[in-house]
Amino acid sequence: MKSMTGYGAGSAEAPAARVAVEIRSVNQRFLDVRVTAAREYAAWEREIRSRVQAVAQRGRVDVTVARTPVAARRRYAVTVRMELARAYVQAGRELADRLGLGGSVLLADVLRLPDLFEVSERAPELGPELPAVRRALGAALRAFDAERRRALTARGPVGKRIEFLLQEVHRELTTTGAKAGDLAIGELVLAAKAEAEKLREQVQNVE
Repeated sequence: MKSMTGYGAGSAEAPAARVAVEIRSVNQRFLDVRVTAAREYAAWEREIRSRVQAVAQRGRVDVTVARTPVAARRRYAVTVRMELARAYVQAGRELADRLGLGGSVLLADVLRLPDLFEVSERAPELGPELPAVRRALGAALRAFDAERRRALTARGPVGKRIEFLLQEVHRELTTTGAKAGDLAIGELVLAAKAEAEKLREQVQNVE
């Protein structure tokens, strides 16, 4: 028997990033898996959801997959705005000519000018990160399942079977109350139905 409320976390290292997975679940009658993944992992959300669905049968399950780049492995591209650089140099020379100033424009002078360079981060190679995502997810699922486990796992969803039995009890009580025709018995039936409803609400927290 397992609770529908649980938490699990796992992490793994890839060459260019650290992957962290967190899984949280709360009570809900039907299964609803929601995956929030780093945009780089959007293509793998279907696989992530399928693996979670293989573990949980009921409840709302929120899965977060975070990616933290390794600073030493980040790659950048630097682009020089050549037209702007030429314009700066030309303007400097014209200014020197008009004011009758000597000297020349040096590279060190140009490098100090604003907005000459565009720096962008190169897109990472994500292929090597998929195994890390799977390892982190596997660790999180194991922790998640262990926390939810309350007894030896029975074959099939236990909560649904118990809820079905309680529905049958409710029907039998309704039939008994209708046939009894006695006020005292009717009151006992109402009390029993109220207790059965309380049990049904508690059962919704187990699988």
